[in-house]
Amino acid sequence: LINRVTQGLYPPGSVFKVVNVSTGLISGLFDRDTVYNCTGVWDELGQNFIKYDWTVAKDLPPHGQINLPEALTFSCNPYNYHIGFEVYKSDPDMLPDISRAFGLGSPTGIVGLLPTTNEEVSGLVPDAKWKQENIGEAWTAGDSVNMAIGQGYLKVTPLQMANIYAAIGNGGTLYRPQMVSYVAAPGEEPVYKFQPEVMGQLPLTPEQLDVIREGLLGVITNRNGTAHKRFLGLQIPVYGKT
Repeated sequence: LINRVTQGLYPPGSVFKVVNVSTGLISGLFDRDTVYNCTGVWDELGQNFIKYDWTVAKDLPPHGQINLPEALTFSCNPYNYHIGFEVYKSDPDMLPDISRAFGLGSPTGIVGLLPTTNEEVSGLVPDAKWKQENIGEAWTAGDSVNMAIGQGYLKVTPLQMANIYAAIGNGGTLYRPQMVSYVAAPGEEPVYKFQPEVMGQLPLTPEQLDVIREGLLGVITNRNGTAHKRFLGLQIPVYGKT
């Protein structure tokens, strides 16, 4: 009896990388042409905390020298770890703060559900204060690195992530989701129409949003994009993320 769309809480995984890459852009530490050598192995936290790309487990060659959009196109974990680590060194609160600006950690306010009955939950955007109060430990670089690929303590609802991608698609506007378009008796004109309600804007410039969209288009159109094979022959332009 759980509405998974609005009450199910999950670690978002790689679909969260749009938020991480956006944070890298907003920080000023990265731009579209920032190149990273993705060897498949990431060791910036030291030899005791080595992490591997998903390509290693699948016995695939590493991505090599890639730019920022390609960090999304190829879903490169080491590049995203690197972004999370560099942003953490600059400001440990930046990734959580940008995540909230994307609408995470708060209900979407979907029209058609009763917010007073917990029909929609907020999710969790962890940060230093939350971890100290709930885990009794300090926030570390490892927490930011895990969060960079949508893992760790981070929890979202499917609707929150759908809302983020809708905003990326429409040019950056976060709308309140709606379950009802209009109210009308059968065969009669509507007595009430629900209008779009703007809830906010993604914290990206048009140029930064173009970088994100370039990466998501490559997921489908680049021959090494992680969903390329699923859309072979489709004539409709599609952007995506695995």
